[in-house]
Amino acid sequence: MIQAFDWAALELVQGLHCGYLDGLFPLITALGDGGFIWILCGVGFLFTKRTRSFGAALLLALALGALI
Repeated sequence: MIQAFDWAALELVQGLHCGYLDGLFPLITALGDGGFIWILCGVGFLFTKRTRSFGAALLLALALGALI
């Protein structure tokens, strides 16, 4: 039953098309390639005192992941 629901939801989503969004979403998806969006988020988190430690942890995790 769950698998049938999953397939039905997948077919519904794959059937949705919009000329503008069909061009936009591959660009948004590409932001995740190479970690660019995560680096940008980490740097952004460094600017406020409340999220500074999270930003530092995010950038450290990205650096360690790149080394591994």
